[in-house]
Amino acid sequence: MQKILSFLVTISLLVTFVTKVTGQSTSSKNYRIRNGLPNTFLKLKKRQPLNIAYLGGSITAAKDGWRDQSLAWLKKEYGNEAITGINAGLPGTGSDLGAFRVGPQVLVLNPDLVFIEFAVNDGSKPKKLIHQTMEGIVRQIRRHNKKTEICFVYTIAMEMLPNMQKGKLPSSAAAMEEVADYYGIPSITFGFTVANEVSLGKMVFKGKKEDFPTQMVFSPDGVHPYTDTGQKVYAEVLGSSLKSIFQQTSIKTTKYKLKVPNDPKNWENATLKPISPEMKRGNWKMDSFKGDELRSSLITLMGGVSKADKPGSSLIVKFKGTTIGLMDIIGPGSGSCDVIVDGKLTEEKIRFDKYCTTYRLHYFILPELPMGEHTVEFRVSSKKLDKLNILNQLDTNTIPENMKDYEEHTGFALGLLLNGHLLKN
Repeated sequence: MQKILSFLVTISLLVTFVTKVTGQSTSSKNYRIRNGLPNTFLKLKKRQPLNIAYLGGSITAAKDGWRDQSLAWLKKEYGNEAITGINAGLPGTGSDLGAFRVGPQVLVLNPDLVFIEFAVNDGSKPKKLIHQTMEGIVRQIRRHNKKTEICFVYTIAMEMLPNMQKGKLPSSAAAMEEVADYYGIPSITFGFTVANEVSLGKMVFKGKKEDFPTQMVFSPDGVHPYTDTGQKVYAEVLGSSLKSIFQQTSIKTTKYKLKVPNDPKNWENATLKPISPEMKRGNWKMDSFKGDELRSSLITLMGGVSKADKPGSSLIVKFKGTTIGLMDIIGPGSGSCDVIVDGKLTEEKIRFDKYCTTYRLHYFILPELPMGEHTVEFRVSSKKLDKLNILNQLDTNTIPENMKDYEEHTGFALGLLLNGHLLKN
């Protein structure tokens, strides 16, 4: 009997160790308190002004979604109309671009609390990259203001459902939890509640509402929740989790020390730089794109969109660092970009996809380079894309009304994504 008990204890310790090492949660607990949110709770209790930033992808950007609903709930729950929100949700973007955006789009507005939502958009990214980008975001926030608090939130997509029904975090959220553990950041998991409702037959994860009159439908596409169902569940989980965190948090003003980096190659020096005239070669002109508020604010911040419709036009950038990328616009008229690193053609970036029936903000980041000085050229390619074939990958088999819009193979440039600093051309 003693041997059996000893064996069980050993197995229990082993499971605990594996859970800590892998970051995989074997519990369906919705929140992890860690250091809590003492500064936020203090301001709520005293009904002081509270500025909350929401940094994430399209799930966060959605109007009347969990972002707007949680702000309304906080105002009502704590009787505080002095709560303001910063919408830093940008569709189709992950924590990699988030590391470049957090400074110019969040920290300049001096938030008291930052919710970070990238689990879905980081779903296919390597663990090491998630560690570097999320730690970079955290360290930028900590460096800006030692009182600003952070909370990671984890949404769910259809491919994550099976694991979450078993009480396991998806790989992206598990990687983020390791960063949260290191810095004592609280986290809230929305997906476990959704997965449980689906398992109980109370919710359909993907579908049209009219096809399921007796059940709640989470989303139309397996990713983006309906406002009055999936987004509402997210907001409710956030609210209940925050109340629990607040109840177990000491009410005191706290300053967070910036620890030694867990990964020395984290992206805490990530910056977003405008395209300068000195970088341009060939035929460039400025263009304007009207769009949603966040995209428009980025375009204003970067001084407009640079456009080159002749092959061979390029941007030449000299920098010292490890990482560089380009924020651009893709749509009907966009084409391909040849990337030349330190004099060698390294790859071709196709800047057109099956969703390019309208223009939208996009970006790409080159693989990590050795630390040092580099010269990178982004050159408009002469390659002509079979755009109709690309569009038909959506299986719609429809021809756009005005194919003339697709005849151009233009290069667009909005800003530079830089982990390092610029050198003079």
